[in-house]
Amino acid sequence: MLNLLYMISVLVATKNRRPYLEQLLDKISDQILLPLEVIIIDASDKFIKLLDLNYPFRVLHIESSISSTTIQRNIGLDLVDIKSKYVAILDDDTYPDKNYLSEVIKNLIYTDAVGVSGIAFPKNPRIQSSFFVRTFKYVFLLDHWDKGSVTKGGINVPILKSNNELIKTNWLIGCSVYNIKKIPKLRFDSSLYGYALFDDVIFSLQASLQGDLYVDTRIVLSHIELSKVDYQDADFWYKWTHNRKKVIELLSGNRSKWVGYYWCNFGQMLIILFKYKAGKFRVIRQMISGMS
Repeated sequence: MLNLLYMISVLVATKNRRPYLEQLLDKISDQILLPLEVIIIDASDKFIKLLDLNYPFRVLHIESSISSTTIQRNIGLDLVDIKSKYVAILDDDTYPDKNYLSEVIKNLIYTDAVGVSGIAFPKNPRIQSSFFVRTFKYVFLLDHWDKGSVTKGGINVPILKSNNELIKTNWLIGCSVYNIKKIPKLRFDSSLYGYALFDDVIFSLQASLQGDLYVDTRIVLSHIELSKVDYQDADFWYKWTHNRKKVIELLSGNRSKWVGYYWCNFGQMLIILFKYKAGKFRVIRQMISGMS
């Protein structure tokens, strides 16, 4: 059993998803290693303070007038108890296995890393792409053979397979645990609005400047809404091009990384042109707007 000196705070940004939030709190209550506190930053249209606070940890349920993942998380980071050495950032619809917190903390102590995560599985995993599609994505820097890397086009390549190992990585998913004492002043980029694509990549890339990052493929989280992204939403693709510029700025190199960025965007536009039956030109216009 881990020593109680290894205090951990859990941070959750939420909006209009109370049933998910309550299920998450139940999952956290079942953890082998209980947190010191759970900080909930709630931007729901109708804020209703949680009534059942019979949890084995302190719950801070705070109303936010601003609906923004990055801003809500930053509010939470400013409220983390000074006694906490670690902060776990969870989505309200991401349910961790019982050993999630305990195993991640063990890894953080063992590796002296700045951040560790498990792997998040969508409720309905996607079907594996054909060899031709995968090759196309590799050519246009939309994917990479080296999982856990960030391509020269600014695309973060996830580690999805459970190989029962601890893997050093270049970035972490949103549901990760950080040694807050190593990055006390690091905050999410508040210029990325709403549901902010690539905000977790940007945050973890900056955290990696202070230490190593690892993914433990033995630790699994079930991500309910991960498989429900509307890829035909033009606003999604605007963020995909706009926010990824922040990732490119953090990558090493100069001109080559921007060449990779535009090459990657061109490849994605080709996919949209051939794959989408309707709305393709509206999506591409938004992508071009995001690049400007």
